[in-house]
Amino acid sequence: MPGFLAHPVPMFSQTRAFPDPVLPVADLGGSLNKMSYGVFLRLMTVPFHRTISRWRKESLGLPSQRLLASELYLCGRPVHKLVCCSPHIVVPPVDWYDSTTVTGYWMVRKTGNRPLTSPIFSRAVHRLYSWALAPLGVDFG
Repeated sequence: MPGFLAHPVPMFSQTRAFPDPVLPVADLGGSLNKMSYGVFLRLMTVPFHRTISRWRKESLGLPSQRLLASELYLCGRPVHKLVCCSPHIVVPPVDWYDSTTVTGYWMVRKTGNRPLTSPIFSRAVHRLYSWALAPLGVDFG
């Protein structure tokens, strides 16, 4: 099933350039910067592993995921991540995969009856809708 992860902070796109932005440090050095993303993701998801595994099995008929399986990969491919901030504020690091797109800020402005959004965001959403399956949205906000 196609999908993407959208967030205003690049906390799900590993890089050696800077640590996970939720951490209160500016730099841990290349390897530790990159490792900080996986550590934070594990700390965030491990408490819910049993509940999610039960839901996958009982409601979706899917097998449980391994405890350390990454939610950032689907069928062996990276989930596309949209980072909704300015590329002038967060300059995309050279080691980011093609699965991360910095879209610019998402602001809806109206001109007449038509809302305007970021052209990069619009292209990313259009690409999602061009796939054969309809997208599914899960939101906790």
